[in-house]
Amino acid sequence: MNKQMASVIAAVTLLALPALADTYPIRDLHDGETVHLKASEKSSGADLWTSTVKTYKTSFEGRPFLYVVETGQGKYGGGGKVQSWRSESYSLIEDGHVIPYQVKQVFKDQGGNVVSSLEKNYDRADGKVACQINGRQKTFDFQDDLIDREILGLYVRNFPFGKRREVPFHLLTNEPSQYKISLKDLGLDKIIVDDQEYLCYKLQLLLDMGAINLFSGFFPKTYFWVNAAEPHEVVRYEGLESALGTPYIQLDFDKSGK
Repeated sequence: MNKQMASVIAAVTLLALPALADTYPIRDLHDGETVHLKASEKSSGADLWTSTVKTYKTSFEGRPFLYVVETGQGKYGGGGKVQSWRSESYSLIEDGHVIPYQVKQVFKDQGGNVVSSLEKNYDRADGKVACQINGRQKTFDFQDDLIDREILGLYVRNFPFGKRREVPFHLLTNEPSQYKISLKDLGLDKIIVDDQEYLCYKLQLLLDMGAINLFSGFFPKTYFWVNAAEPHEVVRYEGLESALGTPYIQLDFDKSGK
């Protein structure tokens, strides 16, 4: 079957899962999980913000979905202003894959006024992603290996350790922008978080810049540390907070509630 025919068939019905090129099944959805995040500036160690992420399995119109909600506050972004935010995302669970469906995110200032809002709606039938950022519209193609920023962590901790060294994806961020990326397993690494040592798999997120890939070395590197012990929880992230121009941060993950 050629690619053109495959695209036609995929558009006929929402339930027809496109061939998820080079993605891998999600073994653990972490249903009912609560994770606390603490971000600090990598260079100075200064505290920036904290957030709480909760993950639930739910259903809509008879289909299973993963619901992820994040609430946070602190100095987020490059301006140093204190903000609070709430992000909600729904992703379809289908044939062992988690497929982005809808994202809503709102940032507010200390007075409770909305300073930024984002909505992303993924339409597999039309092969498009409609984004609205502060009232402006932006559209992207729905790639067959597309993941969203809100479920990136889920794919990181479900990486096929020991089976594959590198896996490519398309990633849609909250700028919003779409990037070709890959996750690469760099092997085992020991790190210390809150005086506790962890043996982790170290993953690097690599950006494919196509024709200008020669300059990719000038962009800050992005890493994840994932506990080598089951169930492979993410322990630390190191990289840009979000888009270019935002702080380079160290983000520690904690399920203890401390």
